[in-house]
Amino acid sequence: MQPHRLVALALTTVLAIGVGGCSVFRGPPDPAEERAAELRRPPDLRASVAQEAAAPEPADDGPRGRIARAEDGRPQLLIGGTFFQSWRLVGLALDRAGFTVEDRDRSRGDYYIRYDSRAATGAPERGFFSRMAFWRDEEPDSLQPYVVNLRHEGAVTRVTVATEAGEAAAPEIAEQILGLINEHLR
Repeated sequence: MQPHRLVALALTTVLAIGVGGCSVFRGPPDPAEERAAELRRPPDLRASVAQEAAAPEPADDGPRGRIARAEDGRPQLLIGGTFFQSWRLVGLALDRAGFTVEDRDRSRGDYYIRYDSRAATGAPERGFFSRMAFWRDEEPDSLQPYVVNLRHEGAVTRVTVATEAGEAAAPEIAEQILGLINEHLR
């Protein structure tokens, strides 16, 4: 073979390897490029179905707490985990349950909320014409302020409900509020 043909063949081979993507000439692979290549590949539907079947079912009740009675007879919600986990879970549960959270003080463990006790009894809302009846006595505002307090004791966090003045809330109101919070814990 002639020497110029050998040189041409060698150059062609080097260029083909370089253009073809040999990692010796390119350096380490870019994670973004690898992820993009993975996303361009069509999914294997059978593999995803097999993975879903092999995956354990998530527990439905999750990190829910349990409602218990304190020594003085007041209802309380007991949640396992750290204070910070419980603080976050209770905050999310209050939002999901539709409570109006007016303020919060994490250092004291207090959520200041407003709760309509008539909502649990299913009292009808006032319509347009009932608001026009100016001769009737106005119903008092049923949104009452309450304080949802969290205290971490050992392995559990105790959640209690008090009035804005710091007194214990009525047991039926406290049970309703704690029940709604527990229902929306995830």
